[in-house]
Amino acid sequence: MVHRIGVGLFVLLAGCSSSPSAANEDAGAPLDGGGDVGSIDAQPDAATIADRKCTPIANVPDPLDIHGTISDGTSLQAAGLAGATVDLVADDETVLATATTAADGTYTLAAVPTGGKPLKARVRAKMTGYTTGSIRPVWGEFTHLSSFTLYPPSVHQQAARAVGKTYDPANAIFEVSLRNCNSGNPQDGLAGATFAFTPGSGMAYVDATGNPVKSLSATVAPGGVGIDFAVPPGPVELRTTYAGATTKLALASHAGEFHIVLDYP
Repeated sequence: MVHRIGVGLFVLLAGCSSSPSAANEDAGAPLDGGGDVGSIDAQPDAATIADRKCTPIANVPDPLDIHGTISDGTSLQAAGLAGATVDLVADDETVLATATTAADGTYTLAAVPTGGKPLKARVRAKMTGYTTGSIRPVWGEFTHLSSFTLYPPSVHQQAARAVGKTYDPANAIFEVSLRNCNSGNPQDGLAGATFAFTPGSGMAYVDATGNPVKSLSATVAPGGVGIDFAVPPGPVELRTTYAGATTKLALASHAGEFHIVLDYP
C-alpha cells in the first residue's frame, strides 16, 4: 500500500490504500501512524543552520491562516477524513488553535498570531481508530505544507513488517523527507540522503513507487523519504547526511504518534 508524507510525498505501506487526499498538498502518510503524526518540537541547532545549502524562512504573515487537508489512509481514493480534530501545537505543548475537518477533510486554523516569525509548532490531527499524526516543517513554513494522511495502527504494523521492523505504540514513528528547496513543487524530495535517529531503531527508505524497501540504503526521488518505526519518546536527535555534509536537529518524540519531519539541506 502506498501512503504519502507530509507534503504529498508517496510514502510506503504495502497492502493498504493510503494515498493522501488530492486537495492541498498531500501529506505524509503515517507509517504506522499518522503521517505527519506525532510532533517534532525543534528548530535546527543554531550551529548547523550556517552549514545548510538552503536559506531558512525569515518572515511569515501575521496573523497566519493555515489551511490543509487530512486524508483517510483506509480509502483507495485517499478521501478526506471528516470530523478529525486538528490542533496547532507549540513546542511547549500549548495548543495555539483548533479546528475540525469538514466533510472533504479540509480545515482552517484561522488568524494564528506569529509576530511575523516562523512558528515553532506542529499541526497535529486526531481521530478515533487512527494513529495520531502530525507534520512539522523544520522552518515553520505552514503556508503550503500542512496536509497529511491518518492511518489505523494496522497499516503501520504492516509497513514495519515489510522491512523487518516492529511497530510498538509505546514508541513514535518518524517519517523524514529531505526537501528540494530549489523546487516550487512541495512534493520534490532529494535522493542520496541518509538519516539516523539517536536513540532510534534504524531507517527504512522508500522507493520511487512509495513503498519501503529493505535493501535501500539512502533516499530516492521523488520523495526523498526515510522512516524509523521505533523512536523512543522524549528528546531525540536526527542526523541528516547529504552531499558530503551532515546536519543535526534536536526533536521531541511522542509515544504512539506518527511524526512527519520536513527537513532541508
